[in-house]
Amino acid sequence: MVGNEHRDPNVLAVVESHWQREQRGLAKYGVDTTRSDLTDLQWVQHLQEELMDAAVYCERLKSHSRFRPLESTIQAFLVAQGGSMVGESVEAVVRAFVEFCEHSG
Repeated sequence: MVGNEHRDPNVLAVVESHWQREQRGLAKYGVDTTRSDLTDLQWVQHLQEELMDAAVYCERLKSHSRFRPLESTIQAFLVAQGGSMVGESVEAVVRAFVEFCEHSG
């Protein structure tokens, strides 16, 4: 087995989160996923509810992203340019965008 120094820190963080979640779940509910009192349909229901929560979290992040102001600034820049930057180098577009941001903010 490979030591922790060779492991992906993101994977290690997820594993640690799972261990912590397991402990909180045991403390709160007194059972774990080895329980046998639920039917397969009840397990599917639990999964569906968790996935619906995840979809809501995704929507929240999409609509409240810290990048929304940047998106608005880029849109304003593109409108102000009126297509005049088409065919320009990336460097020229970036320079024009930086100037636009400095003058509009």
